Amino acid sequence: MQRQSIQRQPDETTTGPKERTLYLDIARELRRRIRDQYDPGDPLPSERTLAAEFGVHRNTIRRSLEELSRSGVIATRWGGRSTVTRKRLSHRVAIHASFTASAIAAGLDPRTQLVAVAETPSREARQICDKLVTERPAGEVTTIRLLGDDPVCWIRQLLFGVDVRAVMAGFSGGSVQDWIRSRTGIVPQRQESIIGADRASSIDCRMLRIPRGASVLYATSVNIDPDSGDAVEVSITRFRGDVAELRLKL
Repeated sequence: MQRQSIQRQPDETTTGPKERTLYLDIARELRRRIRDQYDPGDPLPSERTLAAEFGVHRNTIRRSLEELSRSGVIATRWGGRSTVTRKRLSHRVAIHASFTASAIAAGLDPRTQLVAVAETPSREARQICDKLVTERPAGEVTTIRLLGDDPVCWIRQLLFGVDVRAVMAGFSGGSVQDWIRSRTGIVPQRQESIIGADRASSIDCRMLRIPRGASVLYATSVNIDPDSGDAVEVSITRFRGDVAELRLKL
């Protein structure tokens, strides 16, 4: 591959505006290569290889890759190589929507990894729940949702008025919501959702295999029994911002 004519980055303490944007020039060149030469899922060369090619410090390459990661062009795995992102999953936040339904509608094959079933929800989950409902949850189900081998989101589902371990007994994959409906006979209806963006926490990094500080989207929803109006579930979903987008139809 032909060596680029981008100049080595001077010491940051003496750089002017032009030098400080060198990482953006490299990001633009990498973006062009990705568009012309790469397919979704392809790995990029290592930071060391790119630094040698462009004749710059690895910190400059790292800033360039962070720029591409923020814009969703690449995904940077914790401790791994950066890869070209696939088409983002478009997830609808609607009355009866679920991750599994969104993935299937997009022609994808979702998988569910059951992480934990607990009769005592985590403190963080309880604090979020207390802001939304007056009822106390009976337990918590934690799952990771994947497309292929890549995690897209992880979900805490706080359930009310049920024996959580009994409800989840025998679950082996698929939609957790559909499973709960089949076991309880209740078809929950989304009452409200809080949607936003955040930086990845340590648990996000572990669950989603992303670097600390990566972009994360979240949707926290209250689902009720439409007949009684009682809360049956509060779901707290954390999406990788580089592979998913949230759609809200008004």
